[in-house]
Amino acid sequence: PDDFTRPGIHPDLPCRVVCCPVFESGDNVCGMIALVNHSDSRNFSNSDKNLLTVMSRKVTKILQTSYDPLTGLIRRNGFEVFLDRAMRNARHDKHSVLHFNIDQLHVVNDTLGHEAGDYVISKVADLMRTKVPNYRNLARVGGDEFKVLLENENIGRAEQLAAVMRETISNLNMVWEGQPIKATVSVGVYEVDRGTESVTAAMAGAQLACEVASDQGGNRVQVYHREDEDLNRRKTELGMVNQVRSALQDEQFELLSQRIEPLADDDNSVHFEVLLRMLDADGQLLSPVVFIPAAERYHLMPFVDRWVVQNSIAALARVWKDGAGQDGVCAINLSGQSLGESSVLQTITDAISEHRVPPHRICFEITETAAISNIEEAKVFMRELKKLGCQFSLDDFGAGLSSFGYLKDLPVDYLKIDGKFVRELTRDGVSESMVRAMNHVGKAMGLKTVAEYVQTDAIRERIKSIGLDFAQGFAIEKPRPLSEQLDELSDTRKVATK
Repeated sequence: PDDFTRPGIHPDLPCRVVCCPVFESGDNVCGMIALVNHSDSRNFSNSDKNLLTVMSRKVTKILQTSYDPLTGLIRRNGFEVFLDRAMRNARHDKHSVLHFNIDQLHVVNDTLGHEAGDYVISKVADLMRTKVPNYRNLARVGGDEFKVLLENENIGRAEQLAAVMRETISNLNMVWEGQPIKATVSVGVYEVDRGTESVTAAMAGAQLACEVASDQGGNRVQVYHREDEDLNRRKTELGMVNQVRSALQDEQFELLSQRIEPLADDDNSVHFEVLLRMLDADGQLLSPVVFIPAAERYHLMPFVDRWVVQNSIAALARVWKDGAGQDGVCAINLSGQSLGESSVLQTITDAISEHRVPPHRICFEITETAAISNIEEAKVFMRELKKLGCQFSLDDFGAGLSSFGYLKDLPVDYLKIDGKFVRELTRDGVSESMVRAMNHVGKAMGLKTVAEYVQTDAIRERIKSIGLDFAQGFAIEKPRPLSEQLDELSDTRKVATK
């Protein structure tokens, strides 16, 4: 702090001033705090200056915590305070929450850089500030997301204002380093009334409506209606995705195992697949069909896959470290979202190196749909791990319309034939013909073939007569804890050692 005399504060009041800057972010000064004394008073002491420094730091912290440095708008926590205050009066007045999302902002970031993306965010925020009745109720709540609280405005008026803001933003002309940029927004509108359960519910309702608007192509307004099936499905998914996040944080996943039986009489190798389950609030195991769709929609699968890889390979080290134990292969599933994630690839290589499990004993399963949807990324990802020695299985083979055309481009070792054909094998001649054809193509390419969903002994005998190499399903083994499978392998290794 600097101590100086400044008689100009008031012409008739010569005074002493000590001031300290308040920082918006980094070294950017947004204001100052000052102590003023009459010039006839004592000089400021070091204690005064130290007190002022402490006060300025507290103010700086409050500002940096509550306000977004890029736009100057309040952050989520500040918005929640205003919304909570408004909701306390919702018994007498109706309010509305608007959620804005800038459509396809990642395209600007990818093509022109993140500075250009920040420029778009700033311009959109400036325009919104001029249109919102009370700019203090405008917040930036995410990278490309804004929220608006319209106090004492019903849903009709809120929808009208949202439409005006959407159109105004779409007409906004922006230029970045000579490159014109156009931006549009998706808007969700939620009415706060006596039926609104909480601040969280109001925030989520507006966001859910915005997501529906975005999925319908963007640049549109969607009003939240409690009876809307699509919105209710999204609400359920949002609740589930929060459970997935908690499960990742609190280690609330479990690994199961299911045996993949070799059908050749002279094959004694051990094959099994790692299966994932999630624990709910009551400690019950949830099937992947319950939580995986939500995790995929909110792009959480790379986090889930990293958890599965790390814990599976660490467990395998009990029996296969440095090549010990009975020969075999463990299959681990990967989602399509992980194929383009360098962090997942790094997690795999690090886990194999740390736990010293032979890479050829690990087979990563990727669904045919995921591989075809991300064909270039899949080829790069798979080739990197093939160099390391890992194997690959193409899961749900036959589900796509272009199976045979893409197969020659993917470095796979196993074909796992889609269960919808296997289930009908003994009752439908067409399904049997399809299984025979897929098995024939796989064998012609030097690949091992696997039938999934082998639910009866009759199906098992039929696929064995067709010539498939492996069978998996309830007729072979029901899923059980991975630890049990590894205990058996450990006992086998002990017997062999004796």
